[in-house]
Amino acid sequence: MSAELFPQALSEGLKGFFERALHRDVEQRYDSLRQVQEAWRQVFRRVDAAPPATTPATVGIGAEDLEDAREQAAEAAGLRTPLAAAGLSPRAVSVAEGLKAHTVEQLLDIPPHYISRARGAGNAIRKELNRRHRQWTQALRQRPAAKKPAEILPDAQEEVLESVDTLAARLTPPAGKRRTRPRPDVVRATLQLPGVLEAGEAMEPWPAQSLIAKALGISQPTVSQNQQAAIAAWAELPWLVRVRDELVAILTDRDRVCTAEELASELRVRHGAGTGDPAEAQAKALAVVRAAVETEIRKRDEEQSGAESADGSDPPARFAVQRRGGRVVIALEDQPGADDPTPAELADYAALLAEQAADLAGRDPLPGRATVLRELRSLPAPEGMAPLADTRLVELAASLAGGVAFSPRLELFPLSLGLARALRISQAPAGVRPETGITTSDLLSRVRARFPGLTVLDKTTYVELAEALTESGFPLVHDQERRRFFPKEQQGPGSRMGLSSSVLKSTGSLYAAAQGRIAEGRDPREVLSARLGETRRRGGFLALTLKGAELPGTARALAERFEVTGVPLNTLFLDALKELAEEQSVRWQALLKADAKFTVTGVLGAALASYTRSAAERVRQRVVDLAECSGPRTVLLAHEAGLIARYWEAGGRELLASLQQAARRPADVPHGLWLLLPVEDPRATPVLDGRTVEVVDRASEWEVLDSLFVKGLRPAPARI
Repeated sequence: MSAELFPQALSEGLKGFFERALHRDVEQRYDSLRQVQEAWRQVFRRVDAAPPATTPATVGIGAEDLEDAREQAAEAAGLRTPLAAAGLSPRAVSVAEGLKAHTVEQLLDIPPHYISRARGAGNAIRKELNRRHRQWTQALRQRPAAKKPAEILPDAQEEVLESVDTLAARLTPPAGKRRTRPRPDVVRATLQLPGVLEAGEAMEPWPAQSLIAKALGISQPTVSQNQQAAIAAWAELPWLVRVRDELVAILTDRDRVCTAEELASELRVRHGAGTGDPAEAQAKALAVVRAAVETEIRKRDEEQSGAESADGSDPPARFAVQRRGGRVVIALEDQPGADDPTPAELADYAALLAEQAADLAGRDPLPGRATVLRELRSLPAPEGMAPLADTRLVELAASLAGGVAFSPRLELFPLSLGLARALRISQAPAGVRPETGITTSDLLSRVRARFPGLTVLDKTTYVELAEALTESGFPLVHDQERRRFFPKEQQGPGSRMGLSSSVLKSTGSLYAAAQGRIAEGRDPREVLSARLGETRRRGGFLALTLKGAELPGTARALAERFEVTGVPLNTLFLDALKELAEEQSVRWQALLKADAKFTVTGVLGAALASYTRSAAERVRQRVVDLAECSGPRTVLLAHEAGLIARYWEAGGRELLASLQQAARRPADVPHGLWLLLPVEDPRATPVLDGRTVEVVDRASEWEVLDSLFVKGLRPAPARI
C-alpha cells in the first residue's frame, strides 16, 4: 500500500470499527430497555391481580375469580367505602386518587368528564371508572326523596328516639339536689359531662369510683351508693333498653368488640346531635353509652349477689367492660356452650393490634396497605374468632392505639403527622391550575381527604400553609389579593409566562387588544358576535361572564340575537321542589323553614338535602326534554342559576356538571349550553355565586361580555 493511501485506509477502518461498536451498543441498550419494559409489565400484572380489600359486607363471600370478587365488592359498596375496597382495579384506584377521590362518595363528586381527561389513565381505566361512577350514582344517589322526618315536640314521650344531647340530659337528675340520691355531681362526673370539674382538671375515660371521689372531694362509698341509685333509675327508662339493643347490634356487626369511642361515634351517627361542637356531642354520646353498659352489667352483679328480677325473666348481661392501655373496650359476652372468644380474649387481641398499629404509624415512609394488612394479620387471633374484614381490622387497630388513625387507603398514620409531610405524601398541591389556583380551605380539604382527623389541619393559616408548601417542595405562592395559592410563574427558556391577576385585570392591556382588532378594520363587538355565532353552530359549553349591574334584560337579548333557548334554572328548581313537597305531603313552609335554618347555620339538613338532590335530578331531565323537543341542534341559555350554587353540595354541582358534559358530547343533548354568569370582575375566573365553574379550554369555553357589547344587544330607544 502506498504512503498516500494509508491514511485513507486507516480512516475507513477506524470508521467501520466505531460503527460496529456503536451498533452493538445500541442493540445492547434496546435489549436492556426491552427487559425493563417486560419487568414493568409483570409488575402491573401482579398489581392488577390484587383482589379488593374486604369489608364486613364482603368478608367470607366466595368468588369464582378476580372479576367476580370485584363485581361483588362494587355491589356491596356504600358511600363511605374506601375505593380500595369498592371493587376497582388497583390502577383505577390510583387514577381516582390522583383526582383526590379516596372513597365512593368522593368519586361521585367528580364529574365524569374530569375522569375522561384524567392524566396517566388509559382508555380501559377511564371506562372502568366511568362505569362504576354510573353504577354507584344509580344505586346510592338517585333514590326517591326521603319522607318528612317525624317532628319531636317539647312534651314528647320518652319512647321517641332523640338526639344524643337530649338522651344525655335525661340521664342526669336536676341540679341543686345534692342531698338526694343520686347526686347530680356524682352522676355528671360518672358520665363525664361538662360542668362538673374545674377548668383544667380532667379524668381518664370511664373514670373509676376512686378518681371520682378524689375529684369531688367525697368518699368512695358515697360515690358507689350514688352510682347504684343512678343505675337503678336508668334501668327504668324504656328508651335506654332500645339503646342497649342498638349497642348489641353494633357490636355484632363489628365482630363483638369495640372501643367505647367507636360505639359513641356510631350512636351519634344514628341519633344525631343537637350541638354544633363535635367534641361536646361525642362526650354526650359517650355518656349514653356508659349508662347503657352500666345498666346492662348491673344484671351480672345481681346474679352474682343472688338477687333476681321481679319476674325472674331478665336475660343475662350481654356486655363486658375491659381496660387495655388506658382505653375502654366493650365486648359482647360469649354465649354458654359456644366456642366464641371471651371478652378478655377479644380485648387482648385488640390490644395486640393497637400495639402493632402504633409501630406501623411511626415508620417513615408510611407503610402501604399490603404491609399494614400483612403485619396485622400475622398477630395470633383468639381461637374460634372469624377473620376480620380488612377494613375492620385496620379500624379496630387504630381506634385502640391512641393518636393513630387510618386513611381510605387503609394506611395507618399518626394524628401528629406534620403538615409538610402530609402535603408531600398526599400530593394535594399537585395539579393546581395556573389560571384558577386553589384556596387554603380547598387545599387543606385535599389533605384531610387523604388523612382524616389530622390534628395539624385545625386552624391552619395561609402563612403556615405557605411555609409547609415550601418545605415539602411544592412551588405554590399565595396571592393575597385573590386569596388563593398559584403555581410560580415559569420564566425559563421555552416556557410560557403565566398571567398574573394584575395582567388579567389591566385596563391598558384590554384596551391594547381592542385597538389591535380595530386596526385590522374590525369592531371588537363584531368579532365577539361572530365568535358567538360560530359557537352557536359548533355547540358545546360556553361560560358568559358580565358585570352584575348589566344583567337585566341580557338573557332575553342574547336569546333573540343568537336564536338560543332561554332556561331560567331558579324557576325550574323551585317548581321541582314544590312538586316534591306535594308528593310527600310536606308543607311548603316546612321546607322554607329548613332553608332559613341553613342560611343562619350554614349546615344543610339531611332532609332538605335529599329534596334538593331529587329536585336537581328533575331539573336536569326537564332541561334535556326541552332540548329534545326544540330540535337536534338546540343551544340552551341557562340563567338565573343562584339556587344551583346555593345547593352546590346537595345536587347543584351534579346538575351543572351533567349538563356541561352532555353539551360537550356531540351525540348528546343539548347540542350546546351557554351559562350566563353575573360577576364582579368579568375577566376573573368564571364563578357562580362564589362557586367556580369548570372551564376546560379558556379560548373556546369562556367569553367576556363587555359593557359596549351588552349595550349593543338592546335596541336603541326610539326618538320622538
